[in-house]
Amino acid sequence: MSGNSSSQIKQWGRSTQENYEILLCNSTQLQMSNGSYQQQFINNTVWEYENGGIMETYNGWHPLIDFKEGGLHNGRFILNPGTNCSDTVQFQVNVVPPISLTSA
Repeated sequence: MSGNSSSQIKQWGRSTQENYEILLCNSTQLQMSNGSYQQQFINNTVWEYENGGIMETYNGWHPLIDFKEGGLHNGRFILNPGTNCSDTVQFQVNVVPPISLTSA
């Protein structure tokens, strides 16, 4: 993120599932960070998130998401999908893009 952009992260959870709310202000780009440990047991990572009315997928460790519009965007991060050792984190990003001031 550049300029005066900022983000805030709130976490909520119950049982073993974790959920995150991310407030992204004055920017449409968000660098996600995978903080998983014991990487030797992680064979696959999948990020799925809403962007511009469609679901996008990223298979990698740290995606840079460029949101096409402001508002709420739901997503999830899955480690080792489809296995007995799978884990999922849900997230929601509230994008508040930069405000453009124009003179009349």
